[in-house]
Amino acid sequence: MKDLHNRLVSGASNRTAIRKYGRVLVPALLGASSLCAAPAFAADTTMKLIKMMRDNGSITDAQYNQLQAAAAQNQQQPQPAGNPSVNKGRVFNPRASGQQISNRQATNDRPSGHSVNTKLGKTTISGKTYVDGSWINSRHETANGHQKNGNDGYGFDVKRFYLTIDQNFNKMFSARFRTDIETGDSAKHPNVYNVYVKNAYVQAKFSDAFALRAGVADLPWVPYVEGLYGYRYVEHVLIDRAHFGTSADLGLHALGKLADGKIDYQLSLVNGGGYHNVSRGSSVDVSGRIGFHPVKQATFAIGGRVGKLAAQNGSPQSSTANTAYRLDAVAAWVSDVFRIGVDGFYAKNFSSGIVLGNAPKDTAFGGSAWASYTLPVHDNQFSLFGRYDYVKPHSDTNSGQHDNFFTTGVQYHPTKPLKLALLYKFDRISQGNGVIGYTGNGTTPVSTSYNATNIGATAYPNRGASYDEVGIFAQYVF
Repeated sequence: MKDLHNRLVSGASNRTAIRKYGRVLVPALLGASSLCAAPAFAADTTMKLIKMMRDNGSITDAQYNQLQAAAAQNQQQPQPAGNPSVNKGRVFNPRASGQQISNRQATNDRPSGHSVNTKLGKTTISGKTYVDGSWINSRHETANGHQKNGNDGYGFDVKRFYLTIDQNFNKMFSARFRTDIETGDSAKHPNVYNVYVKNAYVQAKFSDAFALRAGVADLPWVPYVEGLYGYRYVEHVLIDRAHFGTSADLGLHALGKLADGKIDYQLSLVNGGGYHNVSRGSSVDVSGRIGFHPVKQATFAIGGRVGKLAAQNGSPQSSTANTAYRLDAVAAWVSDVFRIGVDGFYAKNFSSGIVLGNAPKDTAFGGSAWASYTLPVHDNQFSLFGRYDYVKPHSDTNSGQHDNFFTTGVQYHPTKPLKLALLYKFDRISQGNGVIGYTGNGTTPVSTSYNATNIGATAYPNRGASYDEVGIFAQYVF
């Protein structure tokens, strides 16, 4: 630009060139002055050129005034975000400016969704589904040896389908609506899809340290551990699989992060029945969590739950003989290469039947350990994973009953929306009817996590049951 300036403003021959080509040069310089690395210098050169053209008669006074106004307007316009002048002369680097997504962010399960701007703000629609095709060998122990159950064989499942609408009204207020379509869990229609409202809340975020949600929202523990575990599409996390916890409930939820994100917390006051059962009761359940992150990759957290589990079933006048308690803990390390963690729980009187006094008092405890490793091959698209759970669901009333669960496999992550896993699962429960936990009045057993089908037979309550599964599981987000 300096060379062009010197050539144009010095010498009579150059003035002749200005008279001949000025009408072409001026519009070009007006554009260059808004894009060039030194906009102030370019604008000064343009103004001098316009003045020389007026002085030698190349343009009229009216044209001079018009060009001068256009040059001044260009000079006042803000520079583009990536202009080197804004970055003090440095070449624009999207990684340095934070515009490039890190590998860890790129593999996050949370979908980017499809967004539109409306009068109410930004609306984002996204979805997630878990599907699989597998072979199951399920059996229970009888007096005459092992006997197969009716849910054996080959088949395909759509375990979950979530459809989510997020609405951001402004920096403070937002809302979420999410449906959960899952395989039916009733004995009458075990293979019929049910539709539930998993999230329906309004959020007010006052700061990173404090946000308040009102409605059906995620509870403090299960979604938190799911984020650390990273393989929810393969299997529920410990307390969800063992039916001592759920992922969402109706109520008020306060959450936030403190100390530059080193501490996170959530406290929820909820009905107590989970998002499958939004019955009222005589009191609310309290669920909470506090987590500590000494470094970015490490998480140490404790949590708990206390309440009546909506045992009154919509009748506040019903008396409750006992209160349910649960304590939780987790420690995990999550990086781009490794995921490794352990979590556990201790529960007391954790069934509506015990709360109402229809079943004897009981305690339960369990633990889970998991790990995964991203292989340094094929652009880090393959990972090995494994997990082991141990649960003693009725420590007081059936001390000999315990459950052992194991899964391992290899994950292929070819693109951000898609994950595929070739895996093996094994589950065995001893001295029982092949189920973990209770629901309803405390005497109706609930099943393990696959297709709501018991792995054992109620006709032989003092014997065990087991199942094996081999298949391909997939998660797709959009």
